[in-house]
Amino acid sequence: MDKNERREYMRVYMEKYRQNYPERCRAWRNKNNRTSTAYWKERVINKFSNGTMECARCGFNDIRTLTIDHIKAGGTQDRRNRRVSNPRMYYRLIIETGTLEEYQVLCMNCQFIKRFENKEHN
Repeated sequence: MDKNERREYMRVYMEKYRQNYPERCRAWRNKNNRTSTAYWKERVINKFSNGTMECARCGFNDIRTLTIDHIKAGGTQDRRNRRVSNPRMYYRLIIETGTLEEYQVLCMNCQFIKRFENKEHN
């Protein structure tokens, strides 16, 4: 297929499917998007909560508030040492290299309480 034939094919295709095209593209991206931060966050939380998807301390299970906590503290230093600032890449690294002895799933409230109790805050 040469350039002009391809152009004509795409013109006919777009005329035929133009109305549904944005919705179909959006649906496909939502179904197949493995590059989103939410996708990797869900995978890492699922792994480190042993499939329960809830806080290790209080049992809260709203994924919007669940976070990965370094059991022995030092999360900021860990990210700096790995030279990762992108959350997606950090989640992927944790999935590949992290162990259950290093990380746990906590909700934001429990994480801040833990930081305060252990004097981990600055």
